[in-house]
Amino acid sequence: DKNKKVNQEMSFPFRSEFQGIINFLKNKSGNIDNEISFSFSSNNQETATEFYGNIHNITLFNDLEKGFFTKNLPDNWICLGFKNYRIIPTDYTIRTCNCTPFLKGWVIEACDNNISWEIIDEQKDCSFLNGRNYFHTFKIINPNPNAFRYIRIRQTQTWGSNYLGICAFEIYGSLI
Repeated sequence: DKNKKVNQEMSFPFRSEFQGIINFLKNKSGNIDNEISFSFSSNNQETATEFYGNIHNITLFNDLEKGFFTKNLPDNWICLGFKNYRIIPTDYTIRTCNCTPFLKGWVIEACDNNISWEIIDEQKDCSFLNGRNYFHTFKIINPNPNAFRYIRIRQTQTWGSNYLGICAFEIYGSLI
């Protein structure tokens, strides 16, 4: 049927930080909520300001003053749901906020139904993000050829308390 919408695969390999799938979708529609649904395990009401309380801040790649923090609880997570697409992730970039704590260990999980999560990357005792506004791009260690609708980062260790704080998060790979 020629009226049926078919998504063509678009490739966003890692070439430079914050020039991946999320950046493309944000610029495509002008409103990231049209493309991605955001959810999280908790939101720290103490820091629920424009600077650290808005989950959308993790898509403000050029703003070093804003980010997102959860409550001080173990196993906090942030989830991105791709509304009109699926992704095959190959790499991702995380930037820390300009205040502590910083991520030390985490898993990147993916699934298609927001229920049955599969770990596609895991970092333990990672020092690359132990500082203010540090960023690093990580290669997915368990690449999976399947396309996923949901991607989640779940903290497993921090350099301090259990707040999950991220200033920016970007994903590279294929968008279908």
